[in-house]
Amino acid sequence: MRIGYVAVGSIICSVILAAVASAEAPQVAEIVPADVDAAFVVPAPAQLHARWQRSPLGALWDDAEVHAFLAPLRQQLRMDEWDEFLREHSGYDLGELLELAPGGIAFYLESFEQILDAAEGDESPAVVVLAGAGERADDLEALLLDLEEDEADMERSSDDEPQYVDVEREYRDVTMRIERRVDLDEPRDEFTWVRVEGVIALTGSPALAEAVVDRVLDSTAGDTLLSSAEVSGAGAKLNGHDAVWYGNLKALMPLLLDAVSEGIEESGGGAGIDPGLVYRALGLDGTRSMYGWLDLDDSAASFEVGVSAEDRGLFKVVSLGNKPAPRPDLVPV
Repeated sequence: MRIGYVAVGSIICSVILAAVASAEAPQVAEIVPADVDAAFVVPAPAQLHARWQRSPLGALWDDAEVHAFLAPLRQQLRMDEWDEFLREHSGYDLGELLELAPGGIAFYLESFEQILDAAEGDESPAVVVLAGAGERADDLEALLLDLEEDEADMERSSDDEPQYVDVEREYRDVTMRIERRVDLDEPRDEFTWVRVEGVIALTGSPALAEAVVDRVLDSTAGDTLLSSAEVSGAGAKLNGHDAVWYGNLKALMPLLLDAVSEGIEESGGGAGIDPGLVYRALGLDGTRSMYGWLDLDDSAASFEVGVSAEDRGLFKVVSLGNKPAPRPDLVPV
């Protein structure tokens, strides 16, 4: 992937630190499908950014003592150079770059299992980054085209054989711009970005880009994550916050169990205890999802996390809280 590292990195930074809101811009929160395995959405990034700057968390982050305490981390991540880096590679500083996504920003994974397979193999991960550019779509598209051309110039000036070439493909009268990997025995289309009705999507493959185009163009494309309570029993709770995130535990937990079991088997540990038995006894096989949201204002910061699960095992114990223990209706004499 060539432009992917800079472009996706810039947009993810934008997600973390915010942007600007516009009622006319397409809202990316309305595009994220209900059946994804993980998602992070900032519906109104500018509002989040402004509230962060005024919030106790923002003040704490800017505190001199906190800076001193985090100095090694800040230096390792070169955090003081982020604006300079973005200006050098994009022509925008962070605040200006964030203004290119007035309709919000979203990041989602279609499948945990596919991500693991991609990490072990040599395929693109099923990852999608959405930016609701709205009236700034021309500017954001121009930035991506400039980044693409800069990378192509670097590759042309290299003596090495190119790994990627840029190709275009039409889908439903929308132009998809694709990086085709050509250093393989069989060339493969990978990183793809597309602009459709004010939304710009950066994806791991043309198929993912086509799915975004369908969701934008078709009003009946299916439930969205933030509107569907059926996904996790939490859909209604995830609306109306500065930032929200969601993870499909029903898909993730079996993968974690397999990893733990494999690790125990390789190490020869575990004292003969079957991890699967513990997993089921605790009721972890009944977990459905984990979700959370962030809200900021001038006086407080609220970060909440919830888990949706069947009411049994560990979750049955937790759900009892301080309530009286249930008593049987019939007591034998």
